Amino acid sequence: MRTLLLYDGKMSSAERIAYKLCYLIGNTYVTDITEAPKDLSGYDSFCLVFNFYGTLTAGRTKNFLADHKEELKGKKIALVGIGFSDLGFARYSVDMQAIVGTGDIEPVFVADERQAVRAGFEIAKSLHVVKGKLEQKDLEARIEAYIADHNTLALATASEGFVRCTPLEYMYRDNCFYIITEGGKKFRGIFDNGNVSMAIFDSYSDMDSVKGLQIYGSAAVVAIDSDEYLEIMAAKGMKREQLAKLPVTMFVIKIKPLQFELTDASLKSEGFDTHQMMNTEFQIENWKAGAAFAKNEEKRLEDLQKAAREISDPEKDEEIEEEVSVEEPAEPAVFRIDDYDEEEEEKPGLLSGKRNRRKAEEKDEDGFDFGDDDENEDTDETPEEEEIAEEESFEEFEDDEEDGDTIATFRFEDGKVTKRHAFRPFGEEPESVEEEAEAEAEAEA
Repeated sequence: MRTLLLYDGKMSSAERIAYKLCYLIGNTYVTDITEAPKDLSGYDSFCLVFNFYGTLTAGRTKNFLADHKEELKGKKIALVGIGFSDLGFARYSVDMQAIVGTGDIEPVFVADERQAVRAGFEIAKSLHVVKGKLEQKDLEARIEAYIADHNTLALATASEGFVRCTPLEYMYRDNCFYIITEGGKKFRGIFDNGNVSMAIFDSYSDMDSVKGLQIYGSAAVVAIDSDEYLEIMAAKGMKREQLAKLPVTMFVIKIKPLQFELTDASLKSEGFDTHQMMNTEFQIENWKAGAAFAKNEEKRLEDLQKAAREISDPEKDEEIEEEVSVEEPAEPAVFRIDDYDEEEEEKPGLLSGKRNRRKAEEKDEDGFDFGDDDENEDTDETPEEEEIAEEESFEEFEDDEEDGDTIATFRFEDGKVTKRHAFRPFGEEPESVEEEAEAEAEAEA
């Protein structure tokens, strides 16, 4: 499989990301789109990288697709757009598809070089399509024979900031790899991660002799003295009595292979692709388990949404209210300030809203000294009324009740505030200022 990787724009982010992608895709030829080879027949797939700023960008990429649409028919094509926003990129990809006519185009949008690395991994998988594929049984037989002909592999383990590759002897039983070891740093990756990669390979002499097997799998530690542990040790010629006499404890690693990738240069002479891939029964089981989990999770979310709709259904709420009757507690009395209008005639002995605001502005930091009314106010009150107001300043609060009003008065004297409540039935005239003062004096006495 060969891939032609073209970037639109020299010395640009498209060129930098194109070279990032070529490392991941592999077996590629990278160049500027203006210098693309005239003969494209030697390439099985194409990857076009360009800066995307809207539907009017990447004109040279569009021209390339239009000029070579006959050669690109039926070929795998990856379109990689680079920019700050992917708004309009999907529509742009559809236009590209229309230019080619019949082609398998995969649009990929990346915002920076870090995303390009992840995108390159996915692009590589989509572009690498095996043409001359072996039958499943034939491929499985070749892989098992290759494993049986060897006994040593390179085991790669990793965790955050840590990678380890260790050459180890292996046993292959019941479609699993078993490794006996005295321990080591490789266990850090196994405990932290569990995902491992292995390689079995022949010595290299030339390109026609290239042959090797890459394995992706899941590793776990076999419990010491378990039946499986003792069985593996016995297969290696070590019985329980012998294990007890060893100066160190031996451990067993079990690896379930999930995917095999066989590279065999000799397959080309047989008319097959030199690179073959096979998913194992363990991988298929994982996929089935994942699909079942996704299905159960989808059903769980549907049940939750259904329950939420039933709770918020007004008709259901009415039914609940009919079935359960809860006596609501009486609301407590709430006092509110009687808001006097500025144009309202001022009542004797009461501070109007306008006058009250003026006195609040004249409040002294040391107390409730409202200053000299004669100098700061223009009022129609008589001196006697002003004297009474100065002595018995208060604000009125009232609360609506069925049989009367509750009156709250505040007295300001010597910088102190006192509060008194009184109840007045509806229809009864309020006490005069003089009567109010007398009632308060009696209450204080």
